[in-house]
Amino acid sequence: MFERLNPLIVPLRTCFEVTLRRVDIPALEVGGRLARLIALQGQLQCAANGFERLIRDNSALPRDILNFHWDPCACGGALGWECFETAEVALDLMEEADGSLAFEEREGAPKRQIVANVDAERFRAMWLERVLRV
Repeated sequence: MFERLNPLIVPLRTCFEVTLRRVDIPALEVGGRLARLIALQGQLQCAANGFERLIRDNSALPRDILNFHWDPCACGGALGWECFETAEVALDLMEEADGSLAFEEREGAPKRQIVANVDAERFRAMWLERVLRV
């Protein structure tokens, strides 16, 4: 697929920067059905996935994190939201010993578009504004 298409790659490190936070809950709870569902699911996911321990063990995380915005981050990047910076990087697609795939930066490898950076606060504002419209 990567040889025939040139999809935008959103690295996990980028997704780690955008989070659903407790501070977002009040706005979501007075929003529409989707917003209220996200508020409820975020709080339940936090409890079910042990985020309190994750917060305690990782000082770089926001103290009020409920979950990571994996899918919204990938979608926002693909849609070209202004809060994302992209770059062209030489990456080889490698197969790991366990059969999983990974990209490795290597000179001479095919150039691929990646999300290089995200303005997390701007993403948060854009995401909330869009979710609250539904």
